[in-house]
Parts: sequence; C-alpha cells; structure tokens
Amino acid sequence: MALPSSIVKEVLLKHQKVDVAQVNALITKAMRGGVPLSELVVSEGFITAPEISDLIASELGVTAVDLSQVKIQKGALETITKQIALERETIPFKKDKKRLHVAMTNPMDLAAIDFISKRTGLDVVPYYVQPSSFEQGVLAYKKDIQQVLQGMIKERATKSVKGKVEKIEEAAQKLPVIQLFDSVVEYAAVEKASDIHVEPLEREVLVRYRIDGILYDKVSLPTEILPVLVARVKIMSNLKIDEHRLPQDGRIKLKVDKQDLSLRISIIPTFFGEKVVARVLEESGKGLTLTKLGLAGLNLERVESAITRPHGMILATGPTGSGKTTTLYTILTRLNTSEVNINTVEDPIEYAIPRVNQMQVNPQIELTFAAGLRALLRQDPDIMMVGEIRDEETANIAINAALTGHLVLSTIHTNDAAGSIPRLADMGVEEFLIASSVNLVIAQRLVRKICDNCIAEDQLSPEQNEALTRELARSHLSEELINQLVGDGKFYKGKGCDKCGKSGLKGRIGIFEVLEVSPTVINLIAGNATAAQIQEQALKEGMELMIIDGLKKAKEGATTISEVLRVTRE
Repeated sequence: MALPSSIVKEVLLKHQKVDVAQVNALITKAMRGGVPLSELVVSEGFITAPEISDLIASELGVTAVDLSQVKIQKGALETITKQIALERETIPFKKDKKRLHVAMTNPMDLAAIDFISKRTGLDVVPYYVQPSSFEQGVLAYKKDIQQVLQGMIKERATKSVKGKVEKIEEAAQKLPVIQLFDSVVEYAAVEKASDIHVEPLEREVLVRYRIDGILYDKVSLPTEILPVLVARVKIMSNLKIDEHRLPQDGRIKLKVDKQDLSLRISIIPTFFGEKVVARVLEESGKGLTLTKLGLAGLNLERVESAITRPHGMILATGPTGSGKTTTLYTILTRLNTSEVNINTVEDPIEYAIPRVNQMQVNPQIELTFAAGLRALLRQDPDIMMVGEIRDEETANIAINAALTGHLVLSTIHTNDAAGSIPRLADMGVEEFLIASSVNLVIAQRLVRKICDNCIAEDQLSPEQNEALTRELARSHLSEELINQLVGDGKFYKGKGCDKCGKSGLKGRIGIFEVLEVSPTVINLIAGNATAAQIQEQALKEGMELMIIDGLKKAKEGATTISEVLRVTRE
C-alpha cells in the first residue's frame, strides 16, 4: 500500500515547500501521470530527494533510508521473496538476531509489518524509503543472467527441439521455454535495456542487450535452443510459426515487476537461422520532465515558450535512437490538460498517455502518417503529434495544420537544427509556408551519464584535448571561446563500480541545439537561405551548438568528453 498523498501534502505545507494551489495542482498531475507525489515534487524542483525523504520520515516517526547508499545484506533480503517485496513495497536490508530492518514506501502499513514479522519470526523495524530508492532495492534481487539462463538450458537439455513444426510449437509452450523467454525479458527490464537481440551464429546463439545505446553480449545459448525460442516469440506476438523465409513484425504486451512493457518484435531470416530483435517500450512515460531530459538555460526557456503558443510547429530532429520521440512525449505530457484535445499518429506507440488519443500507423491497410493526419484533422484537435515527417504529403498536411490554428509536433531526420528547414523544402514544401508555420526546431543526441556512485575528477589527455579542439574549430568557434570552454582541462569520469557494471557510466541524458524561428530567421527561410546561413543567424541570436551544450554538461559532471565527441563528430 503506497503512502497516501495526503501525508506528503501535509508535510509540504507544514514546511512551506509549496502553497495550497501548487500542491493541489501537483496532486492532480501525479494522479494523471501515475507517479507518487513525493517523486513529482522532486522532479519539479520544489525539494530535493533527501530532504523530502527526511521530512516524511520525521513526520511518521521513523528513520529515512536510501537503498542506493546502503549495503543490502543477502541474509536479510532472502527473508522474503521478490514477489512479496513488490506486493508490499518492502525491502529487508539488514538483519540481526531478533530484528529485521525493513525499508517501506509506507511505514504506516501495519498489515505489511505484521505479515513480515509473522513470516520471518523477527521484530520488524520500519524505515521510510522514497519510491525511486525502493526500485533500487528491488534490483538487489537480481541474479546473474548467465547463471539463471544456463541453469534453465541444462534443465531443458535440448529435448524435443529438433523435428517437425508441430513438435517445436508444442515445445515452445512448455514451462522451461516460457521461463527462458520470461527471464530474458525480465533481465532486460532490470538492466534498462532498450533492445534485446537474439542472434544466431554458426556454433552458438548470442543474447545481447542494448543498454544506454551500446550493445553488450549477455549470454550464449546452444544452437538447438533457437527454434523453440523463436517459436515462443512468434506465438506471443501472433506471427506465423511455419514462416521462416520472410521477415515478420509483431508486438507483445506483458507485465514485468508491476511495469507494463511492450516488445516490438522484428524477425528476419539469416544464414544461421532466424534473428529476433525486440525493442523494449515502457507503456507509461512516468516522471518525464524537460529538465530530466537535459534541457536547461536558454534552451529550456525557448522550448517552454514555444509550447505555450496555440499554433505552429515544433520539430525534433536527430538520428534514430536520439530521443526525439521521448522529447515530444514529454511536451505532450506538459500540455495534457482537460481543456485541450490531443491526438497522435505514431509508429510505434511507445508510451500510453492518459487522455491522449493515440493512433498506430498500419501501412498494410494504407493507414499511413498522411492518412492518419488527415483523419485527425476531422477530430476537432487542438494539439497533434505526427510520429515522423518522411514524405511530401505528410509534410504539407502537417504544415497546413500548423497554419490553421493547431499546435503540431513531429520528428524529422537531419544532423542539426538548421538542416531541418531545407529538408522540408526538399520534400516539396514551399519556403514561405515553412517560414510561417515552424516555431522551433530541437536537434538532439543522447550521451551516457557518469555514474553518480563513482564519479571522480579527470584531466583531458593530450589526445582528447586535440580531438576536442579540432571539433570545436570545425564548428567555426573563435579561439577565445574554445579556450574559455575547455578551460583548465578539468572534467569528470566514472571510475567504475558494481552499480554501473564497472563501466563508470549509467543512464543517459540529452544534449541539445534549439533553433528559435525568429523574425530574422523567418525572412531568411522565405528568401530560400541555406542551412549554413540560417545557423549563422541563429548563433547570433543566442543559439548554442549541440557540442557546446554537451561540453557544458561535461564540465558539470553529467557526462564525459569522450561521450560528447562520440555523438557529435561529423
């Protein structure tokens, strides 16, 4: 049982962290987004996580604990199962002779305390833990995937794998294969993987996870396992079991540790068998804010200003996997009130947002972006999101919608913000229409964050300094500004620890380039200016290049110079 919002509200008002109007608005937003109020006030910047944790704990007469900062005893953790921990939102982290120290999201849950006490035969000492810290505690239940999967493989012993399709289909629905598939997905969720690859090779099958944009080999399976594992995926995503020559696409919905996930499945035939790639999509974009994405300073101000305008177009641009759609979802979440009608046409629908009417593209029945957008215009919309502008028809419909009183959000593939303007023109949109409709362009990349647990100061190596100086010079920055940005060469790195898998990096954050379409930029666009001319004028008006935003984040210790160079090199 979660901690009631009324208690958090009382604490916030008592210590004058918010006023009554603010807290009521926050409660409404928390309920709509399905996030705890204690987490939302932190993400909105009203209070820090340690401070709200201490205040709530004090109000409840217990001690606060941050499970990411304490060593969880294995003996304590094993006193209850992971399932019970999730159901009761309780993590045992310390055990002595007669007492069990337990972190709880709601220390007032006497039924949970009594249940655990009776089950363990120990006196329960409750502590308050923030929901985000509780999630860190759940990770302690994770076992090594290699050991778990190899154990399942041995149990199965590759029986009934070879033979007719009927036998493979039958084997794919038996418990060992179901457990194998579920474990692969569960550990992907635990590791925050964006993609799962099941890749057949000559003598083995590799299971790989893409974590923070990088692919990692996780486990090797015998080749005999591949047919039944692929069959299991096909069964769950309603694909043809006996089709092995053609690519197939599908979707699987499932729940992992109270988390609703959707797997977007792609299966292709390869020389050694069928390869499966599953894109892992959270079905709820909880806790998304512009500041969490990495927007700050003038970039944040310009985005905040653009989304308050009643009509026009906001474009997010960058390569595949740069976080464009997440940025647009975050903006939609901000705009999602009872006063507006929001409609989207997407491919795929990545997050389910309450009160937003989301439509999935389906080319097989000619439901394209253009066809979906035309249909949405008959739905009395105020705000529309088009998953991607990729052709002339979609571009012209979206531009005209932005000109006729609608706020339109979309993505486009270009390398930088200024390049999106000639890209639209290349699609056949008249320059004067682009100038009249586009309000803002957000170009972005994702960089890996330095692990908070093992961050340390670092000095630029001569090689890094040379590479950085070269990239900055290519951006036509003055030598004075380059020296100012590089400074004394002091930056940060992660030393590597257990929490980041010894990589020194954990999680991702965006680096941005925000082009505001000002009156002077409008004149340039209408005059058929080049991307370079538009960028030059935007820089005069305060736009920062993406590499500059990345450099500032590296100076602050959010990421490393190597990461910034990795994603911004041309």
